[in-house]
Amino acid sequence: MFVENFPLGKIVPAQYNPREITEASFEALKKSILKYGICKPVILNKNGTIVAGHQRTKAMSELGLEYTPAFILNSNIKTNEEIRFNMFHNSLETEESKIKIDVKDIQQGFQFIEPEQIIIEEKGDSIKNWEICNLINKYGDFGCLVVDQNGKVLHNSDYGFCCKLLNRKLLIYMLKNSEGFSEIIKKDYGKYSYKNLNIKSYNQTHCQMCRNGETIHSRLYENYVIQYISKEHRILDFGAGQCFYINRLKKEGFMAHCYEPFFNGNNGKKLDIGRVKEMISDLETDIKQNGLFDVVILDSVINSVVNDDFEKNVLISCNSLLKENGVFYVATRCNGRVNRKMSKMTYHTKYIEFLDDNNYSISFRKGVFTVQKFHSENSLRKLLEKYFEEIEIEKTTDKKMMFAVCRKPLRVKQEEIQEALNIEFNMEYPNGLFLNVHKKLVENILRENCEKYER
Repeated sequence: MFVENFPLGKIVPAQYNPREITEASFEALKKSILKYGICKPVILNKNGTIVAGHQRTKAMSELGLEYTPAFILNSNIKTNEEIRFNMFHNSLETEESKIKIDVKDIQQGFQFIEPEQIIIEEKGDSIKNWEICNLINKYGDFGCLVVDQNGKVLHNSDYGFCCKLLNRKLLIYMLKNSEGFSEIIKKDYGKYSYKNLNIKSYNQTHCQMCRNGETIHSRLYENYVIQYISKEHRILDFGAGQCFYINRLKKEGFMAHCYEPFFNGNNGKKLDIGRVKEMISDLETDIKQNGLFDVVILDSVINSVVNDDFEKNVLISCNSLLKENGVFYVATRCNGRVNRKMSKMTYHTKYIEFLDDNNYSISFRKGVFTVQKFHSENSLRKLLEKYFEEIEIEKTTDKKMMFAVCRKPLRVKQEEIQEALNIEFNMEYPNGLFLNVHKKLVENILRENCEKYER
């Protein structure tokens, strides 16, 4: 439902806005409102909570306005859907479809037009348009086209194209004085940022792939690790997930060990903290007796870190666990399919990712938010060069994954190693729980690293 004059005083800010704005961009937004008016209605839940338009609402309040045009969705949507809708809405306000509007008898300002007044000249991206149609069918009207007095679409033509496909009436805003508007509307008035969600690392257990070697494979193991290792090597899988491959190696007689701080027992339904303690104890004993590892494997772990600090801790830990002549294997997601012209929105087989400036994206799984990170070949190389001297990187042909083989671990300061290990081997669990069984293991690793660089 569209309301042209909704009271700002009745609007409720959302608990979380997935976009941030700089002070300069916010001032530019206020200037555009003063010059052109509110051309884009805010989008509200049925209870008045903002779904999209947080910065516009703030700007209007600072300018002393009392009312705003607003779309009120057909039903209240939950927080996770609200955030996803906000991201879709911002990334799908695009002009890939080419349409014109029959503006005969249309005046300045807002008005609905009939589908017959939408003239299609060229269709845009079919996947985008499919997503827009889904949102319209699910939530009702939420978009508005800005047009000039000649019917030229200045903003949001893909939404207009979808209204034509769905044979729906379309809200437009006519600007008689549209000079400079196209440049103004293209400015960046916000960017994705997920730090306010405060996503916990233990949420990432829901990102684990349940590999079984039959229907779900590890290409890192099968194309790299297994072809290299021998039963003379001591092997560690760091962040081993469900531990399928490392357990298979154990059964085949390899000296294989694993660490997964968020190991799921009971078919992946519950954190098995007892098993995590066993892993830490096993590593403590093995490193004390036998030293560091010949092979360290990091399979799809750095794409599941919650932030760059955790990524750093993971790599420092792996560096410290590897012998000076050992081999480090890495697999991670690749951002090669990201289209920068689409607000960093990238299509995969079944879903769309929205990337922030550090190439993190969020998903809602089993009632909680989780994070995924996407690396470019250049960013992965720069990251690994901090910790290893020799690095070889390969991509899959579909550009979804990258694999790295690293040798000659670089020396890292003892205090940095200690800090990283204390975090990685004493992770936080739900309800603020820490296991606190890691101290002897950390001492053993630190001692081995002192000896590694003294030899």
